[in-house]
Amino acid sequence: MKIIRFIKGRSKAWRQRSAQRSLLRRFTGMADEITRADWEDSLKDPTKFYERCFHYFHTRLPEPLQAHRAYFETCGRGFGEKPFHVMWFLLFQEFAPASFLEIGVFRGQSLSLAALLARHFKLDVFTQGISPFSPAGDEVLHLPEQRGLPGGHFEKFRAFFPARPGAAEGLFHGSDGSRP
Repeated sequence: MKIIRFIKGRSKAWRQRSAQRSLLRRFTGMADEITRADWEDSLKDPTKFYERCFHYFHTRLPEPLQAHRAYFETCGRGFGEKPFHVMWFLLFQEFAPASFLEIGVFRGQSLSLAALLARHFKLDVFTQGISPFSPAGDEVLHLPEQRGLPGGHFEKFRAFFPARPGAAEGLFHGSDGSRP
């Protein structure tokens, strides 16, 4: 069964890369800037806005942010797609947050991206993640034991930013000790 899952995974990855190459061939030149006024287009025509963000990723997003996404695409280190990085880039550009809290850290992609964006925009952002950093309480995804954080992955993040984000280990429990 493992070999079938492996083959299906490789086939899916190949189809996705093929679709992305096909999409990129449809674009010419630099992507248009995406302003806050354009954001409502994501609700009017989500596919078109996704494609616009995909084009933006490849022609306008700074190289360190592209490299960050490439790192997380390698060996399935993180979820999401390239337009995810464009979305966070636009949010940081528009709102210049003073703090960033990620609740439920998987492999640290969002947390490290927030720290990288803070550095890119020269913002002093308090970056923190809270998670059990284990499959404890995971009743939905049934993720593997090696979640990666808080130790080892941070060492790999040094290429993206000099100061590692904070990470607090813990589970959420209600005031009566119950879990949601």
